[in-house]
Amino acid sequence: MLTHFEIDNFKSLVGFSLPLSRFNCLIGLNGAGKTTVLQALDFASHVMSGEVREWLDARGWSAADLTSRLGNKSNIELALELDIDGLLLRWEATFNRVRLACTREEVKVRSSVLEGARQYEIIVRVDGAIYELKSGKYWHRSESADPSQWNEIPFIYEGSLLSQLKDNQLSPLLRELRERIKAIRSLDLLSPEQLRRKTRLSDLTDDIGSGGQQLGAFIHQLKAMQRDQLLQRLQRYYPQVTKIHTSVLRGGAIKLELHESYQATAQDGQESLLTQDMVTEARHINDGMLRLLAILAQQFSPYQFVLFDEVENGVNPEITEALVDALVNSSKQLLVTTHSPLVLNYLEDDIARQSVLLIYKRPDGISRAIRLFDVPMAAERLECLSPGESMLDLSLTRVAEAAEQMVDPSRGEG
Repeated sequence: MLTHFEIDNFKSLVGFSLPLSRFNCLIGLNGAGKTTVLQALDFASHVMSGEVREWLDARGWSAADLTSRLGNKSNIELALELDIDGLLLRWEATFNRVRLACTREEVKVRSSVLEGARQYEIIVRVDGAIYELKSGKYWHRSESADPSQWNEIPFIYEGSLLSQLKDNQLSPLLRELRERIKAIRSLDLLSPEQLRRKTRLSDLTDDIGSGGQQLGAFIHQLKAMQRDQLLQRLQRYYPQVTKIHTSVLRGGAIKLELHESYQATAQDGQESLLTQDMVTEARHINDGMLRLLAILAQQFSPYQFVLFDEVENGVNPEITEALVDALVNSSKQLLVTTHSPLVLNYLEDDIARQSVLLIYKRPDGISRAIRLFDVPMAAERLECLSPGESMLDLSLTRVAEAAEQMVDPSRGEG
């Protein structure tokens, strides 16, 4: 599980730090930087996979769009902390936006629980660095590597150097760290237009796509048991759905359809004992149902940390409780953004204390994050109100001011 994220000089995120739990819910005013946080985590993942250029192209960005306008730095500093089988690790990197590559990297073992980390015995003997890149050379600790030997890098690489090293060149722990960070997926580009697209099975990667454009193809390749599970989960919200059907059209495109069953009406206007089946193609399915189907389908992807922007969009308030329950109890680590107090209302108080994070902007334009209920005025309200009611009863601007005073008491003087 990812436990902490830091980034510096990425858009409005300057010296930014974010604690992470199993389930995370970002709230904040418009323009505070919630979506930027999703983009930053997705960026870190693509740095680790060595696919930065492809990631920029998908968003229509250039490297110049990445850095903050609030300073004159060029490089982006990154850090992710992970708990891997009882070992707490920290990956740090300096990303050069001109070269689109990391010019400095280091992986450290912060601390370990030996009982849960025996498969990594060679690592847990000594806390400290197990991998380092600087000045065009690198070293790493493994069974076959001499810790004191620095290796020249005889090739051009993109993103992290770890993305280019073969599995047999890395220790099991470094491989696991690399795969965990690569397994972050942001769906902040999810849109009804993309979800309705017909895509070829040959174009499928490994999930629904960053904008949902591969939803039909992804569902088509699910195993029968997985598709049955997806249907059962969708029926919790839309019990009239009886089947999720996909078919291959001429030319290889995948068509997605939902089958629904309704009570038929007799000629005299009375309800009939018969049922009427209705088949709806993806391009005619309502936005909310399609978005919900995408959220549920993503649970079958190989990604371990999934990020959803404005998770309540298009979702009827009557099914919000079931949706929140499904997200909180997901087998994956999740991060969602929301403007809806209703989403918070369906969180248990203990979960809300850990998972609800306020993103706010300081007067100088820099974004900051704090656990909402770590701020005393918010914690007081949670004693007698639900999390959503607490959010409604608070001025997020005032909470942000109080949060800043907690960090820097001098800001509250005068």
